[in-house]
Amino acid sequence: MLRIRSQAQARGSLPALILLFVSLPGIAADRIGLLVSDVAPPYRTILEQIADGMTRGAGGKPHRFEMSGRESVPPAVSQWVRGNAESVPVLVCLGGDAVRAAQQLLPRVKVVAAAVIEVPDDIPWGVSLIPDPSATFGYLRRFAPHVDTIHVVVAGGPERDQLTRARAAVREMGFDLAVHSAMDFREAATVYRRLLPHLGRTDSLWISSDRRVFDDDIMLPTLLKEAWERNLVLFSDSLAHVSRGVLFAPFPDNERLGETVAALALEVQRLDVGSQRKEFLTDTHLAINTRAARHLELTLSPDLATEVKLRFPQQ
Repeated sequence: MLRIRSQAQARGSLPALILLFVSLPGIAADRIGLLVSDVAPPYRTILEQIADGMTRGAGGKPHRFEMSGRESVPPAVSQWVRGNAESVPVLVCLGGDAVRAAQQLLPRVKVVAAAVIEVPDDIPWGVSLIPDPSATFGYLRRFAPHVDTIHVVVAGGPERDQLTRARAAVREMGFDLAVHSAMDFREAATVYRRLLPHLGRTDSLWISSDRRVFDDDIMLPTLLKEAWERNLVLFSDSLAHVSRGVLFAPFPDNERLGETVAALALEVQRLDVGSQRKEFLTDTHLAINTRAARHLELTLSPDLATEVKLRFPQQ
C-alpha cells in the first residue's frame, strides 16, 4: 500500500527529516549506494537531475554505480554489498533497469526504487512517478475553482492504490469523485460515450495513470473534441497529453524528487527489513495548455503561475 501523504506535508516535512537523519549516529550518505540505469538522452538528464537532488538532500554523494546496458547487477555493487555485511545497506535504484537488476540482491540489501512508473511489489520502499492525486487535484482547485466533481474511468477489479489515495484527497479538498468502471477498452469507450453528454460546467474529467482501459491513440482524440465542444475541464497525469490539448498535468520536479528520495533512503537505513514505505510523486511542476485555458476562460493566479514550467502550444 502506498503511503498517503499530502503535497503540503511532503514539502513542509522534508528539510526537517533530512536534518534529523543526517544527525543520527550511523545514518549518512556514504552508507547509501546509487545504481543508475543506462538510458539515452533526454532521460539521462532526468536521472542526473534526480541524482543531484539526492546529493543535496543527503548532505553528500552516495556510492554511485553505473549500469552498462541492461546487464545484471554490476560486480562493483555486489562487492559493495559484501563490504557492508555488518549491516544491511541501502541501494537507491534510478530507472527500471536498475530496479530490475537490484531485485536479484533482495533481501541482502534494502532497495529503494525511484524514477519508475510503479514500485514493484517485492520492493518495499520507493517513490513512484505517478502523481499523487492530492497534487493533481490541488492544481485543479486553484486553476478551475468552479469545478466540484471529478469523473474518472478505471479498470474494474481490485482497487489500485492511486484510486484509494484519490478518494482520500477529494475528502480533504471538498470534491466529489465519480468513479466509472470498465473491463476493457471497448467498454471504456462506451462508458465515455454515455457519460460525456451528462457533464456540465462544474464537472471535470481526469485521465488517471490507470492505462488498463485507456488508449492514447484511440480515446484521447475523442475526449479532446468532446471536451472542447462542451467546455469541459479535461486534465491528466500525463505530460504528453498537455501538448495534444488537455488543460493541464503535473510532471516531476526532478531535483526536489531527488531530495525526497534521499530523505527516504536515510530513513530506510534505520528501518527494519520487514517495513514498507511507498509514495506517489508530490514534487511536481505544472504544464498547461494555454489554448485550452483561453477557450475555457480560465486564468492563472500569480502564485499558480510560478509553478507553471511548461506551456503548450510552444512558441
